Amino acid sequence: MRQRGEEILLYKRGFPRREPEDCITVERTQRGYSVCEVHQGSRTVRAQTAREQEAAAYGAVLCERMFRKAADQSRLKWIRTCIDQGREREVADSMNRRMGGSLCCIGREDPRRLSLLKTPSGADVKFAGEYLAEGASLSRAYVVLDNFCERLEEACGLWRHLESSGIKADRTKILNLYLFGDEARGRGRL
Repeated sequence: MRQRGEEILLYKRGFPRREPEDCITVERTQRGYSVCEVHQGSRTVRAQTAREQEAAAYGAVLCERMFRKAADQSRLKWIRTCIDQGREREVADSMNRRMGGSLCCIGREDPRRLSLLKTPSGADVKFAGEYLAEGASLSRAYVVLDNFCERLEEACGLWRHLESSGIKADRTKILNLYLFGDEARGRGRL
């Protein structure tokens, strides 16, 4: 973290002292605060709020999202192999054991959970009314479901941590920022 004028830069620890190419900024504006994602000089506003503490929380969530570690490739390969071999039930059971039924459902849409829906053209994965995958192969849909279940679990954990620390931040915005990278995505009720 580094302050530069009226903005604070958040970036990966251990980054060189020169200007980072990828970072999150929290900027003071006339209306409050803007939280921006920066990639190679291109700046995109991801969230806005009137409250400083909430802006800091949104910045931290976006920073966590930007620099999160990659998904476990061996697990994703196992999912693809199982689905390709017709062992879908084994994958679904494994996901339910690992994450519980509160994060995802298979076979029907629930806007409060990640939903995998089989369609005539493949499979869709949706959350809060947003498509995460549409018309994907079944193995691809399960990989997307697994990735986003992990992200949803992390986002819920971040929100609980903020709440327990006394930082008031909108839960829906936290989930949207972490899952989609934007406070306005996933407008369904979370």
